[in-house]
Amino acid sequence: MKLLPSSLLSLISAEYTNDFVLHSKHGREAIENIALENELEIIDEVFPDFWHLRGHRLRRRSADASESHRNLTSYEEVIWAEQQKILSRVKRDVSITDPLWDKMWYMNPNYVNERTGQQRNAQTTRHMNITGAWAQGYTGKGVVVTVLDDGVERTHPDLVENYDPDASYDINNNDPDPTPRYSSFNQTNMHGTRCAGQIAASASNGLCVPGVAFNAKVGGIRMLDGDVTDLVEAKSIGMSPDHIDIYSASWGPDDDGLRFIDPSNGPAKLATQAFKYGAERGRDGLGSIFVWASGNGGKYDDNCNCDGYATSIYTISVSATTMNEDVPWYSESCASTMTTTYSSGGFTSPKIVTTDLRGMCTKEHTGTSASAPMAAGIIALMLEANPNLTWRDVQHIIVRTSKTNNLFDPRDMKNPGWLTNGAGRQYSHRYGYGLMDAGAMTEMAKNWINVPQQRICERSVISGSSQVAITSTSYFYNPIIVSFHVSQEDCPTSIHKIEHVKIKMSAAFSRRGDLQMILVSPSGTESVIVGARRYDNSKQGYYGHEFMTVHMWDESPYGEWHLKIMNMGSTWSQNSRSNSSGFLRQFSLQIHGTTDGDRPQNIRRKPKTKDEIRNGLWPAVSRAYRLPNPRYLYRNEKGDTVKHSFLKSAIKTPKSKLKPAVLRSGYHG
Repeated sequence: MKLLPSSLLSLISAEYTNDFVLHSKHGREAIENIALENELEIIDEVFPDFWHLRGHRLRRRSADASESHRNLTSYEEVIWAEQQKILSRVKRDVSITDPLWDKMWYMNPNYVNERTGQQRNAQTTRHMNITGAWAQGYTGKGVVVTVLDDGVERTHPDLVENYDPDASYDINNNDPDPTPRYSSFNQTNMHGTRCAGQIAASASNGLCVPGVAFNAKVGGIRMLDGDVTDLVEAKSIGMSPDHIDIYSASWGPDDDGLRFIDPSNGPAKLATQAFKYGAERGRDGLGSIFVWASGNGGKYDDNCNCDGYATSIYTISVSATTMNEDVPWYSESCASTMTTTYSSGGFTSPKIVTTDLRGMCTKEHTGTSASAPMAAGIIALMLEANPNLTWRDVQHIIVRTSKTNNLFDPRDMKNPGWLTNGAGRQYSHRYGYGLMDAGAMTEMAKNWINVPQQRICERSVISGSSQVAITSTSYFYNPIIVSFHVSQEDCPTSIHKIEHVKIKMSAAFSRRGDLQMILVSPSGTESVIVGARRYDNSKQGYYGHEFMTVHMWDESPYGEWHLKIMNMGSTWSQNSRSNSSGFLRQFSLQIHGTTDGDRPQNIRRKPKTKDEIRNGLWPAVSRAYRLPNPRYLYRNEKGDTVKHSFLKSAIKTPKSKLKPAVLRSGYHG
């Protein structure tokens, strides 16, 4: 006879308690009689007709069932009876063994500061509760993210397991391989690979780091290592919209405090249409999720509302905070920033740990370049919790769950610090609604009811001959105030709760950087829609420029609005420019939101075949590495389809139309 090890015997034999459950429909009196006859005590009625009994004369733990109680089912009053057994159950914590996990101060709740020896002790106040989402069982499985950048090293050992060729393409060279162009002199094209590792590097494989969504699929669109045109951006933003869920972008126009929203500093016609198409039709009509770095022009006094990508209602603009929850030196302030993640601080502070070129790891990833992919990974966790979230649902959940924590936001004349809007939500021009909380986001997403359809209300305030003069005396403490009323009659679509507010304006001004405008809602919420910029000496003013704020989220649009206009020229320290002046010639609002009477949208994703995926705006790349011709790029205002022949001619873009794209790491030149 072969004896089994005791450990194996413990696995195959049951362990019994002294608790019993009986099912009977004969009421408490019958159960009392049965309990008395068998020396059992009634503990409680678990739910109707199911009774919990306990035998105090029995051992609390026993390898054998009680012989004296095997006859409980013999009573005609008893339908079913069972002595309770101890079941094996384990907490589904994620055990991370990656070698650089201990360096991930922004994710690891047990991080110990090497310099100070200070331990975080699992406090959620200094990390984004990513492990909280993992503990709920969400790791990004089933979600596809792509990185719009300079390429992704698809053979990197920490990325290869999650690499998705159907979410990848090389727009620059027109082939399916997004591998970066290597240089023997520097790491010029490491940016996309670093971002991809943040999102979906494999976990506990003995390599580098775990990604935020380490079971998500990740691809790369190589589009920054060459001439960037409107067509290149549109093809990248519109790639495979029914296969790719989230697009992460850590680039934008120069953050030099000089440029402004126009076709050379924001999405032009085709890219704008690609954003709109993705939001309206991507993910089977739920809408593509576009995550964008807010910008690194802080040292140049830049304002991310001057960036046409960050100000799009279709993008989630992500800012950064340091390990100590201070304002990073590169951080920009603006009204369109929605949320924040951790990133680098000063030169000596810990940075972001991720994958790097040539199969390596790095501890040097920085800036809002690191913020966008971190946010994209967190959103991937949320989409696993609820794959039927629309693009607007995602934004609603971010607004509701972001935390103010101890985020430091000093107040000055261009930035009012932390404020509270009319719906009771705290907001900041530097941090949006605060730091992302992955655990709270997945928890809310699980039972989220889709928001109703988007409604739009437009209100023209200044137009034609009704221009407003802006003089040198209109300084910060003596602004010009334009007041106007928005009523339900102005909004035939009847908006009850605001989401985004877009502002369109034209102004002639002798020095554009001196002009600052603050929009005040009927609830008293103040939002700096045009921030003064110290180095912007342009005399061009504004001509049909659009801005956007998320600060009035969930407020009512009805009542008295105010526009504060101020000439900030005399505030600059190096000299006085108090003689700048001009006119506000056009100003209008476009309010986006919902009405209480609308039913929630009920859009559900359907599994797609490969052929169906390829019928999107831009087709998925097959594993056989064939890129079919795109069916169309966009429809014009008349509904006419622009054919592929147009694309062939559009590729020949004049050099004057090429746009420089700046990577948003904290230390770019």
